[in-house]
Amino acid sequence: MPSLCAVVVLGLSVVSASLAAVVPGFNYGSQKVRGVNLGGWLVLEPWITPSLFDNTGDSRIIDEYTFGQYQNHATALGVLQNHWNTWITEADFQAIAAAGYEALWCIFSKIVRLNST
Repeated sequence: MPSLCAVVVLGLSVVSASLAAVVPGFNYGSQKVRGVNLGGWLVLEPWITPSLFDNTGDSRIIDEYTFGQYQNHATALGVLQNHWNTWITEADFQAIAAAGYEALWCIFSKIVRLNST
């Protein structure tokens, strides 16, 4: 399975390649921008991915900081790596490019703090 970084780079290159045919000089104010939000992928947001939080069984886990603070390091890391590798995939980037979208909204978060104890 490709790493998260490889998927991001590949995805951005697919979108970038599809934008190569776009004529420079975007006409702001009269031309619409079509894009998608990749929310919930690289930033833990309980309102987008409540199952990540609900499945912990710990009501103290309410955000990405507490996700790493109140869980075993290996457990939290395993859940996060699975999420990062499956929430958005290479196929999603290809579908986004094929649909003609011109913009991606992808928020990068601070690193999730995973307690080492």
